[in-house]
Amino acid sequence: MANTRVQVEVENWVRDKCIRRQFGTEFEGKRVRLTSGGFYDADAVSKDGRIVAAIATGSARTSGGRLGVGKML
Repeated sequence: MANTRVQVEVENWVRDKCIRRQFGTEFEGKRVRLTSGGFYDADAVSKDGRIVAAIATGSARTSGGRLGVGKML
């Protein structure tokens, strides 16, 4: 199984430092209800619930070293 500790640390740093500074409010990881039905485990949700974000930490390159165009889209 892959070690994702670094990705989790980066996600926490982006949520707690970068996004908080940019929007001037605190964020937390939270499950949100979708208007189309179901739920989504969001990486960052503002305290007032008006901003919901996903934080992507995957590499832009494929395992073969080529640019992952699908990942970038």
